[in-house]
Amino acid sequence: MLQGHDLIRFYERQFGPFVHMGAADKAIWVRYLMQGGAAYAPFSYDLRVGHGVEAPRGTGIIGTKAAYALTTKRIDVVCYRGNTVRIIEVKQRAGLSAIGQLIGYSDLYNQQNSDGYAVELMLVTDELQPDMQSILEQQTIAWYEVGY
Repeated sequence: MLQGHDLIRFYERQFGPFVHMGAADKAIWVRYLMQGGAAYAPFSYDLRVGHGVEAPRGTGIIGTKAAYALTTKRIDVVCYRGNTVRIIEVKQRAGLSAIGQLIGYSDLYNQQNSDGYAVELMLVTDELQPDMQSILEQQTIAWYEVGY
């Protein structure tokens, strides 16, 4: 039976590399996929939104790309179903900052995309911090707790 890094590599081969996720977030994402989340594939990872900081005049192409990469926002996971885009944040012990990220990502996605997709937000976590469930419900953000 696969475990640890071997299990993560197995799922990355099936669903694409989990770009910019730390080890803990990768483990959470794999548990989500194993618990039924794989049904939402295909996935895109590390979708950039926002404009970022403009590089100073005279900056070379490498510096300009670096400024963009370092200052735009990165959505962990995106999947498309019909005319809906689901923006997913993967986070350990998710709290207010994760909810704020999702709300911000939704706004930035809508500013940059006139593709007509309805946006759904989802939080995948090992554990919600106290008091978060009612906020998620009020903001119509879906969540899934994978456990430990």
